[in-house]
Order: sequence, then structure tokens, then C-alpha cells
Amino acid sequence: MQRPSWNLLKEKWGNLFFFDSLSLFLSRLHEERQRSLAGVILFDPYGKVIPPKYPPLHIAVIYREDVNFIENNLKLRNLDHDGVIEPFGYGIRAFKNMLKKNNPLAHEAIKNGIVLYELNSGLRELESI
Repeated sequence: MQRPSWNLLKEKWGNLFFFDSLSLFLSRLHEERQRSLAGVILFDPYGKVIPPKYPPLHIAVIYREDVNFIENNLKLRNLDHDGVIEPFGYGIRAFKNMLKKNNPLAHEAIKNGIVLYELNSGLRELESI
């Protein structure tokens, strides 16, 4: 995973179609769930270039505790009023299991993803699986 600074991402991506929506999504997510987040990763499930040239923007939201996948993803979708973001929310334990079972989505996020937010190096343990 790459870990560029937000300022660098803003400089490179500030004029792209998704940047305002992504900024607002991350702001809302931080307001609602900051304490429970391990991190947020931008990735492409098909291994294409990041950032994409057109929607959707795939985001993995990793929580420190277990979450109900369906309920959580509905809540995450409500944070994106433009419909640009395709969020996937997982508890860190579930995401680790996905990696151990060679889930392609999880591996793509870890291998080629860009960390947009990370609390206390919460995603580092995923890189060694």
C-alpha cells in the first residue's frame, strides 16, 4: 500500500471528478466513526490504474471492531451524496480472514491500494498477511 500525504493527493487529484466527493465522504466518515476506524484504502478491484478516469471510486473502510457488512455498507453509501464512491466496510478481523483465504478484492486493496486515512498504524498488520 502507498501512504501519500493528503496534501500531495490534493495537489495531484484536486481537479479530478471525484476529489470533492471523496473529501466530503472522508470528512463525514471521520465525524461519525473516527474512534472505530483502523483505516481507509482507495483501490481498484480489477487492478486498474488509481485513480480511475470515471466512477465509481472503490473504497475499503476497515474498522477496528466487527461490523454488520450489509448495514454498514448502507450507512457508508449514505455518506456519499454524489454516488461516486463504492464503499466496502469490514471489521479488521474479517478483512484478515479475507486475506488468509486469498480474496482477490482484499489482496488488491493491500497490494496496490492507497491509504487515505489510517489511525495509529491500524492497517500495518494487514500487510504481513
